Amino acid sequence: MSSSISILPTELTDLKVIQSIESHPENIHWICPYSRERHIEVLNRADEYHFKVIKEEQIIGFIILADTEKEDDSIEFRRIALMEKGKGYGRWVLNWIKEWSFKHRKAHRLWLDVFEDNHRAYNLYQSEGFKEEGRKRESLSGTNGRRSQIFMSILSWEYTD
Repeated sequence: MSSSISILPTELTDLKVIQSIESHPENIHWICPYSRERHIEVLNRADEYHFKVIKEEQIIGFIILADTEKEDDSIEFRRIALMEKGKGYGRWVLNWIKEWSFKHRKAHRLWLDVFEDNHRAYNLYQSEGFKEEGRKRESLSGTNGRRSQIFMSILSWEYTD
């Protein structure tokens, strides 16, 4: 699959497509969309990383990572949104993120939060070695009411490529 998709740094000219992916009905329930200004801020910060996922020269998704706890060598896996679901791209991208975090950035810990009702993502993260650390109960409020977040992480010594 690595030959069919690639991951490259997002460019300013990609943001219209990125925001349409983010606000797509299949994605918006699972993420809190960023404004264009917030995406631009991510692009310009040295401690945040914005990548586009490309298949056949088309952007099919994006990811955002952040060095949120530099003193502890932790990277936050802040966002993923893909348009093509059920084809294994999410798993491939997740493995790319782990490799980038542990081999390229030399992180000790990679962490994320996932909505408690996002069973598909939770099961993927768990199957890829992420361990549940705790819950932030009814932490976000939206059109579907209050939702809880599950915090998960994987440590460098748990990572296998």
